[in-house]
Amino acid sequence: MSRQLFQQQLALEFPEEFSVPVSTHWDELKSSILTTCQNTLGHRQKKHQDWFDSNDQSLKELIDQKRTALMDFKKDPKSTAKKAAYQQKKAIVQRETRRLKNKWWTDKAKEIQGLADRNDTRGFFSATKAVYGPSTHGQAPLRSKDGTNLLKTKTEINARWKEHFEDLLNTNPVIDEEEVLGVLPEHDLAENLAITPTLEETKQAIHSLKNNKAPDDNSVASHTEAGLQATLEAFIFAYTKLGLNINLRKTQVLHQPCPNDANPQPPAIVLQGQTLENVEHFCYLGSHLSSKADIDIEIQHRLQGAGAAFGKLRTRVFRNRDIQTETKIRVNTWETAAKDRSEWISAIHHGTKTFEETKLSKAEEKRQIRKERKRNPNRQRLPPNATCPTCGKQCASRLGLLSHQRVHAN
Repeated sequence: MSRQLFQQQLALEFPEEFSVPVSTHWDELKSSILTTCQNTLGHRQKKHQDWFDSNDQSLKELIDQKRTALMDFKKDPKSTAKKAAYQQKKAIVQRETRRLKNKWWTDKAKEIQGLADRNDTRGFFSATKAVYGPSTHGQAPLRSKDGTNLLKTKTEINARWKEHFEDLLNTNPVIDEEEVLGVLPEHDLAENLAITPTLEETKQAIHSLKNNKAPDDNSVASHTEAGLQATLEAFIFAYTKLGLNINLRKTQVLHQPCPNDANPQPPAIVLQGQTLENVEHFCYLGSHLSSKADIDIEIQHRLQGAGAAFGKLRTRVFRNRDIQTETKIRVNTWETAAKDRSEWISAIHHGTKTFEETKLSKAEEKRQIRKERKRNPNRQRLPPNATCPTCGKQCASRLGLLSHQRVHAN
């Protein structure tokens, strides 16, 4: 339905006759498509989720009630009833806000855990990115054409992109069309294969494609150095015929020697007169491959990724006082961890000792601050007329002075 509406609106937006200049023609076409998309599809909505998205209406009503009570209290500041009503509405807003926030995070944690249990990787990462909140992205620098300088200003980056596309689109063809046509064999017209695909076949082909699944870097594998050299040369020949270039700086060689090889030598692969770099590990499609054929590097990067994930939730979750501790950390795997008795006891003792030491050090620090205040009081911080006329003690407030004078009265 939306597709038909879009087509109808686009047909109405198109002018009957386009202008003769090509630039004006393209401007009219652009404005027509843009206006139709805005009227039909609307603007893009935010993707990140937050706890107040599903509770906007209820929170808005409570906040309006609190604001009304505040305005009534400001009109009559001496009224104790209006002050009590305002404080009551304020407490209700704070209590309901904490409850809704904690409930939203609890439900979201259960949803993400369910996705992880079902091995729904796509849904798991989508839900995790949603709870991270909006992120600010700065403008990444761009390297110059020779790769020696970093371009950081907007003007330099735009000029570099212009230069890149000019070189890309104005490349001289390396294929001789007459030579290619002479090499291709001639065949009779196969009329049965030239039938135009039907609309249903086109729709079926489009729906069969997986969303967000596309190849990126190429990985070429071989068992011998000569085989790898021959395979890469074939790739280079094919790319050159198609007018494509290979980035030799990003092309690396990972050599995994045989287990019984006492003195393994890395292969020397040469492409276009340049020897490719041999590396011990690199990342391919999210996994880290190692020349030692182990998973140490993979585990290290996964730990770093987990640390980064917890760091992103530091402000929104772990330092948020409105969320309960059982929502932040739910201990449901302690039985598995306690199977190794010695390690479990050691971890418990270490954690208890660290907690007690931190607690005592903070208490001692506060005690020293209080003693320092008594030895060197800040006279400027003390209020005026807070000195006891009987003994001359300097109190910190008028209320403290009244409490102190009771001692002399008794």
